[in-house]
Amino acid sequence: MFKQLKDYLELNIQDLSHSQRDELLKTEHFFALDHASDHHAHSEIIDEIIGIRPKQIEHELLVEGINALPDGNLESWGKHLHQGHQTWVGLDPNILQTPYAEIAEMLKKISPLPGEHIIDLGAAYGRIGIALKYMYPEVFFTGYEYLPVRVEEGNRIFTKLGCDKSLLIQQDLSLDSFNIPEASIYFIYDYGRPDQIRYTLKALELIGDSKDIM
Repeated sequence: MFKQLKDYLELNIQDLSHSQRDELLKTEHFFALDHASDHHAHSEIIDEIIGIRPKQIEHELLVEGINALPDGNLESWGKHLHQGHQTWVGLDPNILQTPYAEIAEMLKKISPLPGEHIIDLGAAYGRIGIALKYMYPEVFFTGYEYLPVRVEEGNRIFTKLGCDKSLLIQQDLSLDSFNIPEASIYFIYDYGRPDQIRYTLKALELIGDSKDIM
């Protein structure tokens, strides 16, 4: 049923009841889409269906950044607002987050087993946890994200959708006091400054010395 972007664009989302939306999200391959050029538009439609608000929140953060640092830019607004942490304020929400179609492709290749745990380091709004709810509902998800406003919005949607095995946690990943919990699978992208990412990769390397991880 859902193979091309036009199939999603033809949906009358506003007229869907809560149960109809839930059944729609359960449709096989709903989170997948072949054409990479359509992935961001596809993700925006899914965001609209579930009612998450990354575009609004990121716009509000951008306005805050511009007001605080009028001559700033993508590289400096986040650092200025958030104690030197690179939170990518001003980045298009479509670039900030991995598209649902790419998440679906990764999950399909990984084929996580019931009871396994996926940890996302720099999770933004927790899209992996949303996809897992409908693709692999018996898999646990924990996402760590520095900005509380992103964490709150992601957890709001988890609650709304009944993602009872998914959770976002506000966390500074660069703190020496933070120990990455053990999991089966880790997901990491360009979440902050290069030195912070190197620190996290070293921590994952140490975990990998004692157990098999992906």
